[in-house]
Amino acid sequence: MRLNEVQKELRKLGEKTRQSVRNLTIPSPQKTQVPGEERFIINTLPEFKIDKINISSFQSVNFSSIASLDTSSKLLRSTFLHIGITGGAIKSERNGVLYHPLNIQDKFIFPITYLDVSRNLVEENLQMVELKNVMGFEYAIDEVLYEDGNVNTLYDVEDMLDEARLYTENQLMKTIQDDLLIVDGPIYPTPVELMPTFFSSFPKQKDEIKHWGKATHRWSMAKLIKDRISVLENRKAVGVVKRLENSRKLNKIFPDMGRLTDIEVLDLLSERQCSNVIYPEICVIGPFKLTTKVSVTREDSGNVILSENELKDRYAYYVILKLYGFTRSFFRIESFDLNVLNDSIPVVFGNVSYSSLPVWIDEVDRRAKEVVRALFYLSFEELNDILSFLHDTKLEAIEIGKTLSTNVPE
Repeated sequence: MRLNEVQKELRKLGEKTRQSVRNLTIPSPQKTQVPGEERFIINTLPEFKIDKINISSFQSVNFSSIASLDTSSKLLRSTFLHIGITGGAIKSERNGVLYHPLNIQDKFIFPITYLDVSRNLVEENLQMVELKNVMGFEYAIDEVLYEDGNVNTLYDVEDMLDEARLYTENQLMKTIQDDLLIVDGPIYPTPVELMPTFFSSFPKQKDEIKHWGKATHRWSMAKLIKDRISVLENRKAVGVVKRLENSRKLNKIFPDMGRLTDIEVLDLLSERQCSNVIYPEICVIGPFKLTTKVSVTREDSGNVILSENELKDRYAYYVILKLYGFTRSFFRIESFDLNVLNDSIPVVFGNVSYSSLPVWIDEVDRRAKEVVRALFYLSFEELNDILSFLHDTKLEAIEIGKTLSTNVPE
């Protein structure tokens, strides 16, 4: 087997696929609505269009200063105790580059363990460690019997990490005073966990163990989202969403697209209507209005944590970007304010890196990951003689130790 033969075969595979996509017939099975899907609404505004614009000639609004932020997380797994680590980075025209928790100190260690262990750890009065969600329930991995007859954990590790990142982002946003804030991710998330049908059963012995199980994750996310909105609703801010493979908003606007994901819809649109667009030209689709009709109530007390009228409408565009010689990239950019959204497009996409990401996003994404890698390695080295880390955690720590940058700030 020759290298040039492999390359030729791969080119044939890619080119024939791309050619076939242009005339693809989308299967259109009878749509079965996902429970709760009707609560997430997308509509076009009167000025909706699919437009090719040259970003270099786009009229730019002079924001007095700009900042961007991103967070990242990693998980160290051991027997009896898993440790979530969060880190973040801010790039600010007013204050330079700042790192969480190095320059901006706050809790960044999120353990999840057994309930008894967690309640014993409270005695240590740990200042950098958060053992509970924002509703006051422990991150616990005990397997218990639920009222529906199933055995399940009180908390999922991935749910804990989602909360940890959202909490960290909210805290970082409070420190930024720049005129325009660019967030890596949505203005606020709308996870399916907000739906009461997502997990409606509770531990059978909830009163004895004083824990309401997985439902407390829904309560916690609702509280964190409410906090996020309160931080951003009265300031100029945009969110740049770069992971669209699990989103299915656009097939409601383009019904001939069946059940395709947003990224698949955008790929087809790029072939059919934006095939010749090369940066600094970009293809912009929108604007849209995104409405979420969800409320979250604590089942233990009946108190409403998050009401429908607190979930502010968002305005959004989808953007298709292609650098010469590179693959396409797809984004959704959103804001509470349509004017801010329009004004921010030339700022966000005015400078793009070789990874086809807006530089404002690329830099904080990379720096946040560097911080977390360093903190992951530090945690492993400090605890390796105490905890029994699982094999994948050991391998990851060894690999990070080989490549860890010496430029991470002290």
